[in-house]
Amino acid sequence: MLKAMMQMSRSRQSSMILVGVLLESILNLSAVEGISEYHVDNTSGSIIDSGGRERVFHGLNVVMKAFPWHPRTDEFDPQFSFTDVDIALLRSWGVNVVRLGVMWPGVEPQRGQVNQTYIEVMRTVVRKLHAAGIATLLEFHQDLLSSRFCGEGIPSWVLDNTNLGGTDSENLLAEINDVSSSSAGSSSTWWRILRDIVVNFIPSLLMQSSRYESNHRASTFSASKSFIESFPEPLSGRWPLPDSPGDSSHEQQPSDEQCDKHSWAWYYFSFAVSRAFQSLYDNKWGWADLFANYWQIVATSFRDQPGILGYELINEPWAGDMYRNPLLMVPGVADYHNLAPFYEKLQSSIRSVDPDRILFMESITFEDIRCGFSTVPGGAQFQNRTVLSYHFYQPPNVNSRQAIRERLRESKKLGCGAMLTEFFVADQGAISPRNSWNLFNADRVDDVLAEADAHKQSWIAWEYKAFQVKTGSVVEQSLFTSSGDVNLLLAKKLARTYPQAVAGTILSFSFELISSDFTLSFIAGRPSASGGISHQTQVFVHRPFYYPSGLAFSVNHDCVQVQETERLIILSHSQACAGFTVSLKISKKPVQNF
Repeated sequence: MLKAMMQMSRSRQSSMILVGVLLESILNLSAVEGISEYHVDNTSGSIIDSGGRERVFHGLNVVMKAFPWHPRTDEFDPQFSFTDVDIALLRSWGVNVVRLGVMWPGVEPQRGQVNQTYIEVMRTVVRKLHAAGIATLLEFHQDLLSSRFCGEGIPSWVLDNTNLGGTDSENLLAEINDVSSSSAGSSSTWWRILRDIVVNFIPSLLMQSSRYESNHRASTFSASKSFIESFPEPLSGRWPLPDSPGDSSHEQQPSDEQCDKHSWAWYYFSFAVSRAFQSLYDNKWGWADLFANYWQIVATSFRDQPGILGYELINEPWAGDMYRNPLLMVPGVADYHNLAPFYEKLQSSIRSVDPDRILFMESITFEDIRCGFSTVPGGAQFQNRTVLSYHFYQPPNVNSRQAIRERLRESKKLGCGAMLTEFFVADQGAISPRNSWNLFNADRVDDVLAEADAHKQSWIAWEYKAFQVKTGSVVEQSLFTSSGDVNLLLAKKLARTYPQAVAGTILSFSFELISSDFTLSFIAGRPSASGGISHQTQVFVHRPFYYPSGLAFSVNHDCVQVQETERLIILSHSQACAGFTVSLKISKKPVQNF
């Protein structure tokens, strides 16, 4: 497929396509009318570009979770690279945004030492994406906060010479049992769930470790134990650091064999991870200050770079120290008490150097009911520069309809935008023994994408490539198989027809997978007197996947002109169309049998 894709431009002889390619280039150039290319419409929550057009984004995550903290950029590799070939593939599938992990250990490998080489590698990736018409959402990616806890996120040097503090674990369980019992009269099921986790689940895990049982039968959780010395209690007994003669302490971390003893997500329930997050939120040892400084470095490095959709403050933040404050597990509580003030610090740092870019913020990972934010970071004046980022996974989410509707309700309350920035394109539990992506998961993806269309939601799927196999990144959940082939079934699912930019207000759009029928309805906006792209609507089409015999289209007004390129249907409307409801229909032509 790769050879065919790279030869495609040479084999196309149609003058319409050649003109179309030139037209696309002009559109990409004219889209850049300033460094701050995007903002949020406070009323609709839609993301608007510099031409006043409503934007819809379809994308993939690109996150390298280990050294050198960025994908390979010199040569194509089906598992590790992000090169020109990769970008061309993404563009051919209709991807117009990439969520790119800019990793703190890559930016600042030692305290106060900024790695300009790493930053330039990431800037080059952003420039190449922008040249291809693909925007970049820069994010701080973390899972379990640190490699010290079998994850990634903050550099190891941040954790050096810091202690957890502690309390008697048996007394802690008793306290939570008492509190949960006193709350039993409430109608909420959350206390019962929390009680089951802490009073039933955790003791059962303790019993699984003979070492823990023998050494800690009547023990306390010592205040002198460091983060590493306590990990991964209470999931199992504490792990000794691997012997690393000659290594400095910040280079030592659990081995892969140790980390593989449990499913990675369970490590969130360790004392160390919960307390590390709380230390970050509370700025203990100046951690939040260091984190804000990291973001200021990133924002300063990219503020003059076009093609940036925004900055995502932190991926999947954990609630905090649920053992000391079990109320943090109640929906909305950790958002209000921990994340809101933490986000205030981060937005202040970023906006001191780049005030106009959109900030993306997440609520606590497991919340499926409500958020606890009362305003966006920075207050109402930044509603047009804030997007509520959310993820969809089962569990903890119930279904895609509920997840999307709940987050849209929250974003409307906050007066900001909303975007689905992660969802699995496959399910670990449904991977066949032969490691092939199967039809059962394809149906799940279809449901999520159709629901996103129904709510006019942009999305970014997890993930393009595994890059580093850990914490939810596996080959079977990416666009490439373990044998290095493109996962064509998945690529086709993601390359659905959709409006990338609409010169007006979108009323609705939908795509039918079986028939390839697409419909778009929008209220035409008033074109700018200066021209530009303000009157141009762009709809992505993947001809080989969905229209191999050609396509047919129709619009309902003569004031709309239609042009075709290899991958776009472009509608241009005149001043006379302003305020009209424009309807576009696209269908595939039947195969001609001779």
